[in-house]
Amino acid sequence: ADVFQKTERESLALMGYFQCEGTLVAGWLLDFFKHFDAMLATSHATKQAILDSGITCPVHVFGHGIDPEQFPMIDRPVGRKPYTFLHLADVQARKGTDVLIEAFKAIPRKDIRLHIKAQWENPESKDYRKRTANDPRIVWDFKSYPPMELKALMEKADCGVFPSRAEGFGMPKLECEATGLPCIATNAFGYKDTSVPDATILLNVKSWPPSACDRGTQAEPDKDHLTHLMTLCVDNPEWAKACGNIAGQNAHAHWKWSDKIAELLPFLKTFGLEPPTPRA
Repeated sequence: ADVFQKTERESLALMGYFQCEGTLVAGWLLDFFKHFDAMLATSHATKQAILDSGITCPVHVFGHGIDPEQFPMIDRPVGRKPYTFLHLADVQARKGTDVLIEAFKAIPRKDIRLHIKAQWENPESKDYRKRTANDPRIVWDFKSYPPMELKALMEKADCGVFPSRAEGFGMPKLECEATGLPCIATNAFGYKDTSVPDATILLNVKSWPPSACDRGTQAEPDKDHLTHLMTLCVDNPEWAKACGNIAGQNAHAHWKWSDKIAELLPFLKTFGLEPPTPRA
């Protein structure tokens, strides 16, 4: 929660900034949220989850943004081998790691690679590494990348893939798309906010089972459809690149941090609030 000083200086306003990884807010958070004067939601899906959970304070959607200097458009050559799919996410069920691996393994080709970049190893990643040890097409990567090396990693990729079951926003997908990398992403939750027609390659949702941690339901990505979309990108690299270019133009036109701040300030002013003066 962020505290903003009221213009009149007579009191403080409590404003929460929240992302929800399900269709409802976890019950243990609701009593805490009732104290907020207003809330900022990372996506329209998060806003709907807040409202559906019974929170009655004003809710404004304030998504994340990209730094155009850190994530510039990249002109990738078409026809590189192996065709590389990049997955930037921690290894866990919510990120759809299990669906991704099974969908990739179902493609009977040797000229493709799946590069899984995670922040750290955990019991799930160790288990998946053992189960995929006999597939040299799958690369596991737990290194820490400074910004320039992360951009280089994105440059070597041909397609990003994000089959999450729930996302409060989906920052790695937006950052990849900002470089012109075509991305496959679940057609649900935060991913929908940053997706535009003919840009993000949307993955079908197969069902909506109950989520863990008392968060309503989550989206179950369609594994067979993911296999189909990944194959489609490999077989039609020019089409995939065109999707990435449209997505990149959208990111730079509408999702810079400066754009997001400009959208936020009028909302703050309706509450008689002004952001704290930055420290020298």
